[in-house]
Formats: sequence, structure tokens, C-alpha cells
Amino acid sequence: MRSIYIILIAVAVFVLQKETKAQQNPVNDPTSWIQKANGSGSEDFTSALDVNKWSLHNNTTGWGGEYLRSANLDVSSGTLKIKADTLNGVNDPGHQTVYGMKWADPDSDPVTYVYEGGAIESKTQNGAHVYNFGYVEIEAKYPTGKYPLWPAFWVWSANCAIPFINEIDIAENSAPNSYAGTEMGTNVHIYNPAANCTTYSTTDALLNIYGLPTLSSNWHKYAIEWSRDRIIWYFDDVPVRTIYDASGATVPQYPMAVVLNFAIDPWSAMLPSNWDDPFIFTGSPQHQYIPPVSWPQTFEINYLKYYKLATDCSTNLTNLCTPAGYDRAVKSSIATDAACTPTFNQTTPATSYTLRAVNHVTLNEGVEINPSGTGYFAIELMACPE
Repeated sequence: MRSIYIILIAVAVFVLQKETKAQQNPVNDPTSWIQKANGSGSEDFTSALDVNKWSLHNNTTGWGGEYLRSANLDVSSGTLKIKADTLNGVNDPGHQTVYGMKWADPDSDPVTYVYEGGAIESKTQNGAHVYNFGYVEIEAKYPTGKYPLWPAFWVWSANCAIPFINEIDIAENSAPNSYAGTEMGTNVHIYNPAANCTTYSTTDALLNIYGLPTLSSNWHKYAIEWSRDRIIWYFDDVPVRTIYDASGATVPQYPMAVVLNFAIDPWSAMLPSNWDDPFIFTGSPQHQYIPPVSWPQTFEINYLKYYKLATDCSTNLTNLCTPAGYDRAVKSSIATDAACTPTFNQTTPATSYTLRAVNHVTLNEGVEINPSGTGYFAIELMACPE
């Protein structure tokens, strides 16, 4: 049983809860999080993608109503640009899209694809997926104001023939999100047990984040902090959603691949006869009076960053007397020295502290958490990060 011991006078406890700011992500806790190098989880998109580490999907069907082409992937001027466009006359029998309605049975409903998109997906390295807990972030411009666009940033296990077992959708903007332009789609899919690829017992937790600034007008950050018992979604460094489960049953427990793709939402797509029609979909689905999309459209990503927490989980840190005595790695336990007066809530994020431990954190008498400070302070108990 992990526990936390805080010895403070009652007034200080109330001030702590009211005034301090949780410090978790790499912006607010820059020395606890270690960024992986380019090609090892991070990418700055200043040079061509390494095909040994990235699958550039080409001449395959996508996850929506599109035919994937690597020609729609452009790394130039320091960004990755993924294009979606119309595509006439490409017949890909045996797969999966009926426009504006549903996914068809891939074995009985062959159709003709009339859209194209693009996707990159991280490959396994040394037999394993790269992304195994940690903090994953992109800075991007999402296309907005149009149906049926479906740009997405997500991670998934991709280790079963049945798709979407163990998946976290970090920012998956389907047609309604894209049309609104100020929304971010989040979701998590879990099949239990995840190792059994024939089990359909699933947990889905779809939630749209509303009231954001227009996502196409400026660069914005989209990220998750993912550990064994929680997922925290961030938009521009601010937490916008949290799933916590001490058992871990509704949180993916497997290493996963990251995907950046630009799909076509098959439930909202238009057939070629609608492309020049000023008023479309007067029936079902109800998207009437929405003008046709101006093709092509672009999903642009400035960078992908992957961080892992520093760990020292076998060490019990005792008699912590000054904040500098903590190297910011996750410890087995942490206890302050009652004879000292360390101040943890410093004036800037870089000099402030999150005390992370596997078992317990003890703040003995004399610790100051300054309610007038402008920094950050938090205590976080967790299983030792991998």
C-alpha cells in the first residue's frame, strides 16, 4: 500500500490546495523529463523521414475513406505536411468505405475510392514499439472549417489483426470537430485482456474538448502524459482531460506506435456528384447548407517530441534539506529533514519541484510552500516508470 504523509498546520494545507499549481509536463518540470533524440521517438521534421523508423503508408487503404499515398507526405521548410485530396478512378476492391453512411463489410462490399490522404506510423525498434508510457507532444496546425476532414494524432498497439486494441486518440478531429474548428477529439479504446486478440470486451471513452481557439490559425500543442494508472491530455501545456484508474484496466499497458495521418471521415464524405453542388446532404446525414470542401487540404506538424521521466526507483531519499538536494528523478520514497526549511514553491517553473516517489513522500515540519510564489509544486505517487 502506497501512502503519503504531509505534516503541515491546517491553515497551510488549505493555502497549498488553493494557491499552488500542479507541475507535471515538461514545460512546467523541464529537468524531470528527458527528451528522446530525433529518430528515437522525437522528430523535428528538418530532414527526410527515416524509413527504417517510419512507415510511409503508400498505395494502401487508410483508416477512413481514403487511399493512402506517400506522395501526400512532404517534409519541407522544417515541417511535415500531410495532404488530403480527391482521387478519381482508383478502384481498390475488397475494402471498406461507403460514403456518408458507415463502414461496409470488407469482404462483401467492394467500392471505389474517390479520396486520397497520407499517414506515417512509427516502426518497431529491436522488436518493440518505441512509445511506452511518458509524454508525447506535437505542435501542429489542424485544418478547420470543412467537412469531411479527419486529421489525427494517436498511438496504438497495432499488434492484432483486429484494429484499435489499446489506442489513445490524442487529437483526432473527425468531420464535426474539423468543421467547428475549435474542438479537439480525444478517446481511449481498451480490449481486455489486451493480449487476447479475439476478445471484444471494450472500454471506449470519447470526449470532445470544446471552446479552443481556431486550430488552423496558429501553431498549437497537443499532448498526453501516459503512465500505468492515468492519461492526461494537454492543449497548449494546459491539462484538459484526465482518466485515472489505479487498477490500470482502462489504461493501455503496452508499448505502442505513434500515428500522424490525414483521413476522410467516411460518415460525412461527399461523392463526386456533390463536389460542385453548393448545397449538399439535404437528407441523412444532416449536413445541409455546408459548402463543398476546397481541395486539397493540409495537416501541418512542426515537431513530435517524446519524453520519459528520470528514474531512481530503488533509492529512499531521506533528510532532504534543500530543494537542490533532489535530482528530480522518481525515488522509492522521499522525506524532508525536520531540522531544515526547504521552500519547494519557487518563483519559476524551472526552479520549482514535483516530488515523485513510488511509495510515499513525507513533508516534515519546517517545509515551506509559499502561497505567494508564482512557481509550481506537486507530489505524485506512481509505479516506477518504464
